[in-house]
This record gives sequence, C-alpha cells and structure tokens, in this order.
Amino acid sequence: LEAAKRADLVEHFVWVGMESQKDGRSVARILQGIDIDYILIRPETYEVPGFREYYTTFSLNKHESIPDLWFEEFWQHHFRCHLPQSISSLEKLFPLPCTGTESMSQNPLNLDTFVYHTVIAVTG
Repeated sequence: LEAAKRADLVEHFVWVGMESQKDGRSVARILQGIDIDYILIRPETYEVPGFREYYTTFSLNKHESIPDLWFEEFWQHHFRCHLPQSISSLEKLFPLPCTGTESMSQNPLNLDTFVYHTVIAVTG
C-alpha cells in the first residue's frame, strides 16, 4: 500500500486486508482519508476454554510435555532474560539473567487471533 501511495496508484486497485486484533493496527485507520475501494476481513475470534489457565501454570520446572530446550528458549524470549545454565542461553540478546521467579500469570501471553482455530483444527 505504501509503495502504491508513493507511485500514486492506490486508486487503481481494490484492496483486500485482514483486520488483526493482535498487532493493534486498524486497517480502516490506515486507509482513513484515502478514497479507495477495499474489502476488510475480520476473522471471528474466541477464547479456548481453559487455555489461559493451562499455560499460566507453566514454570521453568513444570512445563509438561514441552521439551526443555524449546521451553527454555521460549522463556528467555518471553521474559527478555537469559538462562545461564541453558544449552540455548541467549545472554547476548538478553543481558539480564532470569531470576527463576518469572511468572506466566503475571506476564501473560499475547494470544494470536488464530489460537482457537488452530486448537479446533488439531483436536477436531
């Protein structure tokens, strides 16, 4: 869209976009003030019953069937700290060490709009 604006070609197309709650950007806001035709798709979103309760119980010592290597890397990215004893320590990326007291319930995930649809597809 930005390239089409620069080339003054915006009005030569019908634009199709998807509204996403996750990224916080509103396609309608981006297109405000531009005289164009567009179709906006907004997928239905639902909470997965029990999912938030499920993942907020995770800790470095309790993460059920998730492999340690993957979970430790996720933990470091999510809390922006490094695990010194981890094989996948991300000390260069996150200089502060993790304390071990980080909590998924105090710092919840920003769930993607498609979590529900993914769970239904996998378990359906």
